[in-house]
Amino acid sequence: MSKKVAKCRILPYLYPKEKNQKMSSLIGNIDAKIDAKGRAFLPAAFRRALDDAKVFYIRKGLFENCLVLYPETAWEATIGELRAQLSPWVREEDMIFRQFVAEAERIELEENGRML
Repeated sequence: MSKKVAKCRILPYLYPKEKNQKMSSLIGNIDAKIDAKGRAFLPAAFRRALDDAKVFYIRKGLFENCLVLYPETAWEATIGELRAQLSPWVREEDMIFRQFVAEAERIELEENGRML
């Protein structure tokens, strides 16, 4: 059994796949335990609700002390939307975009739902 060394709150970020599609019914957050190797576990119910996605992006929350988990498709849509709204030719807007992206990390889930 792994030793609990820390906890973190993870909020899944959901984004509709198509413009008129409803978002998933997944609501809530995870109080994840981080083991001695620095891994957190994503419960099976969350993995199923996220279509068993294996690749995610994780970043710190903008306004809360938590981590936000983006399935790869949601991350790409979010980045595309941000880039469309923030001009790379306006220094302050480009800095906002770069800061948002710089604080993200690409992760892949292990088969049992652990992430490093």
